[in-house]
Amino acid sequence: MRTTKSVYLFVIAFILSLVPFAEIHSAEPETAETQENESVEVQAPASPVVRRSFRSSVPSNIIKLNFGPTWMLSRVETSQGEYTGTLAVALTAEYTHYWQGGIGLGVTMDYSYFYFDYDNELSMLYAAPTFSYSWRPARKLLMELGVGLGGVYYTANSYSHDRHRTENDFGLGLHTRFGVEYMLNNHFGLGGEVNTLMSLYPDNTYWLKNRANGFFRMNIVTGVRFYF
Repeated sequence: MRTTKSVYLFVIAFILSLVPFAEIHSAEPETAETQENESVEVQAPASPVVRRSFRSSVPSNIIKLNFGPTWMLSRVETSQGEYTGTLAVALTAEYTHYWQGGIGLGVTMDYSYFYFDYDNELSMLYAAPTFSYSWRPARKLLMELGVGLGGVYYTANSYSHDRHRTENDFGLGLHTRFGVEYMLNNHFGLGGEVNTLMSLYPDNTYWLKNRANGFFRMNIVTGVRFYF
C-alpha cells in the first residue's frame, strides 16, 4: 500500500515538472527574420556633406619664387650707344592670401640687373602690394591675374674715360602679371608667369632717350610654388 502511494506521488510530480517545459515550447518560436530585425540598430539620418567644387577652391595662401629673363623695352642711351630690348636677369618673390571666390591680396618683390656694355650697368628693385584673382580651370591647374602699385628704386653706374658716374632714384612703379601653375600636390607646385613693370621718376633720368621719365620692361619667369 505504501509502495503504491509512492508510485502515485512520483507520477504526479513528474507530470507537474512537464508543465513549465510545455509552456516554454508552446510560445511562438523566434524566426531568423525576427532576430535579424532586432539586431538592426536604428541610425539617425546622416547630415548632408557639402563638397566644394575644385573650380572654386583656390589655396588660401601661396608663395611664389621665380627666376628668368627680363627685357628692357625702353630705349636706353649710354656713353657707348643706344640700346633697345636689352636682355637681363630677374628674380621675383610673391605672397598672396586668397579668400573664397579667388580674390587675393599680397605683396610682390622684383629685382633685375641689366648689363648694357662694358661700362654701363643698371639694377632695379621693386616692392608693392598686389591685388589678384585666381581660378582653377582644371583640378591640377591654377591661373592668375594680378596688378600692383608700389615703389621702385634704381641704381645706374657708368664708367667712361676713367670717370665713374652713379645715378639712383626712387620712383613709382606699376606692374601687371599673368601666371599659370601646375599643382604637384596640396603643398607644392611649379609655375610660370609673364609680368610687366612701368616705373616713373620725378626727375629726368640721364640714361633714357629724349629725357623720358621712366623705364618699361617685361619678365618671363618660372619657379616653385608653396601652398598652405
